[in-house]
Amino acid sequence: MTRYLVIGHLCEEKINWSEQLLTQSEQDRIKEVRKENGLKLIKYNAARYANARYSYNQRYVFWKTITDDSYVLKIIEEGYRIPIKEFPYPYDIEFITKEIQRMLDDEVISPLTDNEVRDVRFHLNPIFLHHGTRKDRIIVDCRNLNHVIDIERFTYEPIEFVSSLLYSHSEFMSSIDLSNAYHSIYIHESSQYLLCFKFKDRIYKFHRLIFGLSIAPYIFQRILKVPLNKFREE
Repeated sequence: MTRYLVIGHLCEEKINWSEQLLTQSEQDRIKEVRKENGLKLIKYNAARYANARYSYNQRYVFWKTITDDSYVLKIIEEGYRIPIKEFPYPYDIEFITKEIQRMLDDEVISPLTDNEVRDVRFHLNPIFLHHGTRKDRIIVDCRNLNHVIDIERFTYEPIEFVSSLLYSHSEFMSSIDLSNAYHSIYIHESSQYLLCFKFKDRIYKFHRLIFGLSIAPYIFQRILKVPLNKFREE
């Protein structure tokens, strides 16, 4: 360690304090203290960052020694649960519960088993209740999934042909609810895991074609063309 000793205003003498003012034992002691402080700093840093490598149980035990904040301890022990409001209105919950039960009875959907939840890679889609003018229905939000689907281009049947069917001389007419019509088309088992949703802490998968899927109109139209072409021939 080097310092400057000023005598009056005339001269300046350079003095090495560690060599000229300290004894050998004092110099040795300084070296020991520096070494001890260095080891303490290393141990402090190791303890500071080792917490990130602990298992959850070890980490929880450590945190209990430094805080009694139940909110913080719950996060350390279990992980943070993101608070999401699924459905704010009691009517929505009641309606969706009934619709899910109906689809379960009709084998349109089924719950994922514990093994499937653990072992199978699945894609969760949000669901919401659409309040229509004629009736309410569950809508599956497939926007994220639709971005990665290879969509086929197609054209609908011309209005002239549809009109000819509606205004023919037949004595019978029928109307089709497309939601039920889509549900008549089965989804391959390997693709059912792309059509999953969660409700009341339970995960379900669709077995049938659904509204909201970008490829659904093409698939339905492609299949519907078969009977329509039959009508054309007749």
